[in-house]
Amino acid sequence: MPTFNATDSSFNRSEAWVVTGSGTTLGTNRVGSYVSGVFTGTSISASVNADNTRVVASQVDDNPHVVQILASGANTVTIGTGLATGTHKFKFFYNGRGATPGNRFDGPDVTLNSITCDALSASLSKAPKRLYMFGDSIFALYQAVSHVDSISLSITEGLRPIWDVSSFAIGGTGWVNIGGGSMPIIGTHWNTAWTGTAYTFPAPDAVYICMGTNDGGQTDTAVQNNAVSTLNAMLTRWPSAKILLMTPWGGTKRSAVIAAHGTVNSPRVILIDNGTEYNRGITPGANDYYSNDDVHPNLQALPGIIARMGYDLGVYTAPVGSSVGAGTINAVGTFSYV
Repeated sequence: MPTFNATDSSFNRSEAWVVTGSGTTLGTNRVGSYVSGVFTGTSISASVNADNTRVVASQVDDNPHVVQILASGANTVTIGTGLATGTHKFKFFYNGRGATPGNRFDGPDVTLNSITCDALSASLSKAPKRLYMFGDSIFALYQAVSHVDSISLSITEGLRPIWDVSSFAIGGTGWVNIGGGSMPIIGTHWNTAWTGTAYTFPAPDAVYICMGTNDGGQTDTAVQNNAVSTLNAMLTRWPSAKILLMTPWGGTKRSAVIAAHGTVNSPRVILIDNGTEYNRGITPGANDYYSNDDVHPNLQALPGIIARMGYDLGVYTAPVGSSVGAGTINAVGTFSYV
């Protein structure tokens, strides 16, 4: 059965993968990174290396995702087997670090070496718009399914086919706070895969940011300054992208994020103010239907979150001055219903 390099042009992939090795393998440390394609045959597998115990997920056609635990080192991942003869779609996701500690800025968590199947067919057509998501464990939807690490893949699937999603959310990180596994602050890591390796991904159509919940111990001034610096850097690097800047769910450092939006004062940075409470009925300090730990949204919260993000993206990425529903996109980067 033939083997195809991970970088084969027949595959689609999210932008959080970095070409590694001799140029034929892909590495990532960002949960939700995926590779997809179309193949013919009755089985398909992947050769994957992991730097420690890691979690991946795969899907064939419209069947449920299958989650698998990788051991440190070389792994063969069965994506599908015993399939009907014919053509099938597949998707392979990096789904998380599990409970394994360690530095996630020292190299890739997982490296996809190759895909083995009978033959590759025409690739899946990519969505027409690129979306890059930056946030912390809440925005990555930590604990939303099986308490594994994240289901950014569910956001990825939920926003298709309009948006092609790449998640860069990292648990514990903030505008100022260093994230999980020694991940640096967003101002350092948003355009860097790991130490010494810069991303070369193409410009997105939209960026969605929700940061600040982990900055509770930082000053408002520090958060505002880092947010302004990061937003200005993104505006410069991606001169056509709309940036949706959400105040943190729960309200931590809300005033600093609002102040940063005012300082940047760009029509391409749209403020989405969540107020002081979590979306989807989550009450800080109390476990309830929408959260398993009073902080992170769970599976019940997911449909509403995806619907909210889809609405935001549909409304706020419209051209400045255009009418959207009952409102208008203003030049100051806000949405108004008047």
